[in-house]
Amino acid sequence: MIALPDNHPFFSKEFVDSLINIQTDFYRWKMENDSPHTLSIICQGSVCLDEARNSLVRLAIKNDQTHIFFMDTDQTFLPEAVRLMIEVFEANPDIDACTGLYTWKKAPFTPHIYGGYLDGKFQSAAQFPLDKIFEVDAAGTGILMIKTDLFERTEYPWFKFGFNDDGSFKFGEDLYFFKNAKPLTVCDPRNRSQHLKLEGYGIDDYVDSNKLKRIDNDEGQLMGFKVTKRKMKEVAAKHGDLTKHQV
Repeated sequence: MIALPDNHPFFSKEFVDSLINIQTDFYRWKMENDSPHTLSIICQGSVCLDEARNSLVRLAIKNDQTHIFFMDTDQTFLPEAVRLMIEVFEANPDIDACTGLYTWKKAPFTPHIYGGYLDGKFQSAAQFPLDKIFEVDAAGTGILMIKTDLFERTEYPWFKFGFNDDGSFKFGEDLYFFKNAKPLTVCDPRNRSQHLKLEGYGIDDYVDSNKLKRIDNDEGQLMGFKVTKRKMKEVAAKHGDLTKHQV
């Protein structure tokens, strides 16, 4: 079962295209190999991603799904993503989970795989092969397939955000799962995913990025800005001739 926990206002075209390509590749492979595997797709919307993941697991168990494949909707995937996962599980029957390879959205773009637990947190994997499967202690859930029976052997909630006493963020729901369930997990570096970064830009970004003098109200809302002729020339040199638009 492909499980899509989602708290975004819309799906990106890139994600939808990759999901369609996954289905096309899977059913072509299934027919060519007379495979008994089936594929279903469930999307669970929720403000809280941990509860969305828990709900998807309950659905997988209720509907007798053998595996649950978490895919985040702000990523893109290879057409053969599901097929590669199946191949890894069939070649390694003792494993509980398999992750693909993807990174954080911002520099230094650290991969979402972890090689140990030290001083109360998982350590990011610094070096690993790209030409063979290898074992990891934890991973992000952006491209992660898990045997459903693992959840029947572990305590609920399977996914949960962690916060410090002052309310600050401590750990994600994905690492909570790995810390508590301790699944035997491998990473297939062939199965790569791109992490999409969707942002909106406005006048605040123009003022701040060009280091113009802000004029804010008491709530910190931008109400105006000041710019000298010298600064405008600097901006024009960076972004093209903007002076002709001045009034």
